[in-house]
Amino acid sequence: MLGANIENINSRSEVIDNNIADINTSLEQKKSIYKEKEEKVNEIKVELNKQNTTLNNLREELQNYKNENRNIDIKIQNNNYSQKEYSSKLQIYKDMEKHNEGFNRGVKEVLKNKNLSGICGALGQVITTKAEYEKAIEAALGAYMQNIITTDQFAAKNAIAYLKKNNMGRVTFLPMNVIKSKRINENTINSKTPYIKIASDLVEFDEQYRDIIENILGRTIVIDNIDNGIKFANETNHKFKVVTLDGDILNPGGSLTGGSLKTSTNILSRKRLISDFEEKIQVVHKKDLKNRADYARITTLYTGLVLRARQPGDRFRPAGRGLSKPLRKWMNETGVPNELRDTLPLLASGSEILWVCGEGFADGLAPDTESRWILHLDAEIETQEEKTNEYAR
Repeated sequence: MLGANIENINSRSEVIDNNIADINTSLEQKKSIYKEKEEKVNEIKVELNKQNTTLNNLREELQNYKNENRNIDIKIQNNNYSQKEYSSKLQIYKDMEKHNEGFNRGVKEVLKNKNLSGICGALGQVITTKAEYEKAIEAALGAYMQNIITTDQFAAKNAIAYLKKNNMGRVTFLPMNVIKSKRINENTINSKTPYIKIASDLVEFDEQYRDIIENILGRTIVIDNIDNGIKFANETNHKFKVVTLDGDILNPGGSLTGGSLKTSTNILSRKRLISDFEEKIQVVHKKDLKNRADYARITTLYTGLVLRARQPGDRFRPAGRGLSKPLRKWMNETGVPNELRDTLPLLASGSEILWVCGEGFADGLAPDTESRWILHLDAEIETQEEKTNEYAR
């Protein structure tokens, strides 16, 4: 009986030992599986951290693009204001030029009568000068600004007859076939005081008018200020007409003329102002085109761009390959872990995937400094972030 019990005990002990061995083997296997799973989880956590970093970068980039978008909006508005202002002023000066504003009635009537032959234009219309010399030249010209240049005496005679017949006032005419240059020989100027130039050398005009321009402005000296003007006049014994940049005049013989100048009609400066405003409008237009191009790149190049998880029918064109393929097939080929496929952030326009987290942009879409676009991600980023954080937990 005792032997049988001992035998049963030994048999039972052997079974228990076998069970323990099986349990130990199973435990080792489970430890190995657990270690594998733990390593996989750690890998996933690392990848999720990368995704969160990417998402944060995208949020920051989104805010930068929004700020840039607002700045461009402001630039466009300012350009619109400038363009309206310049266009308004340009039209005013064009109308003044068209209607000969600032000229006396007789001058206007002769200039607008196309039946009068040999009329070349008023002196103030045929010359231009730089802005810094306008006051000096206007002062030097005085009433000459209203004189009308004609081809010859007969054209002047016919215009005078027209004015008399219609009782339209008086005008002085400058026949080109009679009037000759009286430009100063600068070698005869004996003065230690420096001057800018002879007035006729500071204006631009058609060569055919040279004799007339040098007759009227060729004996006028332009100087920087009245103090130097007085010195110059004294040193040259008051032989020349001297005009300062402010428009003060030292006349031959010693008299002085000065004070404020009425320049509201802008006869001399109109052509320059028209050219200036046309140029300003062109500059504003170019800026506007650039701003609108930037605005388009940011707001409308990829309208409806969203950050999301994959969806059925998605396609992706890997960089450097040029061929579009189903996203599912690309994920299989590149070995994207199954655990990440449904949460991997994707930048999409419709079913076309433009960017994949960890892979980068689709072929030909990587942005550079010249190609910026705003990503409409607000709600999509929040949703994706929630999914990612939930998966990490």
